[in-house]
Amino acid sequence: LETLSPRLSQGFAALSGQDIEAELDRLDQLFATVLGGIRNQTSAPVLWYGFEPPVDPALGVYDASSELGQGATVARLNDILRTRCAEAGGCSVIDAGAVLARVGADGYYDNRYWHVGKAPYGPKGASAIAEQLFRALRATSGGAKKCLVLDCDNTLWGGIVGEDGADGIRLGPDHPGSAFLEFQRAALDLFHRGVVLALCSKNNEADVWEVFDNHPHMVLGREHIASHRINWQDKASNLREIAAELNLGLDHLVFADDSDFEVNLVREALPQVTVLHLPTKDTTGHRQRLIGCGLFDTLSLTNADRSRGKMYAAEAQRREAKTAVTDLGEYLKSLEIRLDLTPPTEGEIARVAQLTQRTNQFNLTTRRYTEAEIRERIESDGHSVLALRVADRFGDSGLVGVAILELGQERVDIEAFMMSCRVLGRRIEDALLSACVAEARAKRPGGAVVGRFIATRKNA
Repeated sequence: LETLSPRLSQGFAALSGQDIEAELDRLDQLFATVLGGIRNQTSAPVLWYGFEPPVDPALGVYDASSELGQGATVARLNDILRTRCAEAGGCSVIDAGAVLARVGADGYYDNRYWHVGKAPYGPKGASAIAEQLFRALRATSGGAKKCLVLDCDNTLWGGIVGEDGADGIRLGPDHPGSAFLEFQRAALDLFHRGVVLALCSKNNEADVWEVFDNHPHMVLGREHIASHRINWQDKASNLREIAAELNLGLDHLVFADDSDFEVNLVREALPQVTVLHLPTKDTTGHRQRLIGCGLFDTLSLTNADRSRGKMYAAEAQRREAKTAVTDLGEYLKSLEIRLDLTPPTEGEIARVAQLTQRTNQFNLTTRRYTEAEIRERIESDGHSVLALRVADRFGDSGLVGVAILELGQERVDIEAFMMSCRVLGRRIEDALLSACVAEARAKRPGGAVVGRFIATRKNA
């Protein structure tokens, strides 16, 4: 801010309300010009690091009480920046204030660097900024994890339910149970952000479900758990089974456990799985380890994300129904599958872009697209974009597939073809391919239709 607006950063106390408005308007136009210039040249993702709140605001202790204070003005400036970035599409604002708060001002800034080279950040600040930017970059490149697999004893609650009983475990509003209560609340927040939750516990299954069903302070319920392995088998084998049941790659799993033995076993046997160690000697830090890991970060939050947990619960019902029939064709017919294949609506563009960024297994080219790139192809005469929506008698799976066709004069290339792994194996992929061919024939009659497959480590 010192570079963009010396008046707002160091001459603030002298400004009138009119002066502040004029400066905010100037910066608003600057943001629009910069983003417009970028978008004229590329539709690549943009990360804009926001503005830190003042550590020692210009109006002293009164600043926080004033609508025209420096803190309130910088907050408005960040709001203006967020609005401009949303208008540009494919542009995300990084919260500088959150990074500053985590590091603390003494470690975040170094005035020596500022006066010598106009570089305000000390080593701790620069490192924290880099980490926050990397979290955002990982989210744009398909690196976000999809499933949190939770141990139970000394993870969801304190103590061992098989020995202490459901009434004897530590879980509640008072210490030491409060640390486990807030950890469960953090896991539930992830569930509502679209992260799939599973259990992997060495226990008697009835003991675990007694806690879930009857303990007055349980935050998580059975309805939040998409898969479980509660037995005495080794946890590496259980994690393989959970991944297979959910149709997820092992690299999409995060395994949270307190035991040194179990986490090291999983690290050795399944290096693809990310391990989150929750040591029993520091239970008060469990919540922060979960919410601060950044492994589940995405750059958007869609309605499909919010309802993903219900979709996986419906998938468990489908698996149960499948065991009751012996003929696959009859089973598929019994599902009463309904497909909707049309171009994405304006409100679905964020979901389509997110699908391209998160889908790795059934993704023929693994090309990532921003919202701006999806919008360009929808509006282009040289492309067709098909969004696949699926529902059946167990529920609505939402928008789960995307195909992008490049319409050349002599041939049509299937530029992108992907589906969520949740709906694989129901012949829906055949229907999507048929729709691509039909669309190609309609737009370029007589031309060849060419599918493109680019092998990766995950899509074989």
